[in-house]
Amino acid sequence: MKRGQITTYLLIGLLLFFIITAIIYLKTYFTQRSQASEIEASIAISPQVQPIRDSLQECIQTTLIDALRLVGLHGGYLATPEPFLKTTLSTVAYWFYNGKDTKPKLKKIEEEISTYLQIAVPFCITDELFPGFTFSRGEVSATTTIKKDIVSTSVSYPVTASKDNTQYTLPKKYTVSVRVRLGYMYSVAEGIIVNAKKRPDALDISYLADSSYNIGVYPQQDRIFLYVLTDKTMPLQETPYTLLFAYYQLQQ
Repeated sequence: MKRGQITTYLLIGLLLFFIITAIIYLKTYFTQRSQASEIEASIAISPQVQPIRDSLQECIQTTLIDALRLVGLHGGYLATPEPFLKTTLSTVAYWFYNGKDTKPKLKKIEEEISTYLQIAVPFCITDELFPGFTFSRGEVSATTTIKKDIVSTSVSYPVTASKDNTQYTLPKKYTVSVRVRLGYMYSVAEGIIVNAKKRPDALDISYLADSSYNIGVYPQQDRIFLYVLTDKTMPLQETPYTLLFAYYQLQQ
């Protein structure tokens, strides 16, 4: 047999070896993934942990609603940055101050909501709520997205529950959504600010009248106003959603 033929056979043999190895690897990989999915699914529907999982899902949903209420009352923040307007209800962030647009970016409001979830969600599961169980908890991470008429949050929260020498790993990922027109309301507020920048010495009453929301403008102090945007068409838990922000009208 010639050397060239031997080299060809060797190359073909090596190629077949790599192909067979790749097939075995991929088969093993997908088998393991399938088994992992089956195990995770069985954990999700286990009678032992299903009430815990359901309770956590519901609590995350309620926590998102609480976060939305808070950022609405404080002008997009959890902790209102200075300068702010102090009212009998809350401290409210200025979205227009001394001729400047000072409103938070929508991304900032999303981050504020996520921060609240990261702080509050660990309180959703306690030993007192589920007697007989002990829990091992990891860190909570959350990502929030505000769209025109819906706010969604994805939460990652690793939790292991133990009872009677048996350990259960709860699903790590939770996604909840709330139908609320925060994105639309933010756009309306942006329009108010744009008009204020054009005419910082006057309030554009015609723009307010054209809005589909109830917009209240309440004088607070000299040339300081509180804007209250209320949406009655898509209430949050049967209560109209409200977004507040403060406005300092430039002195001429």
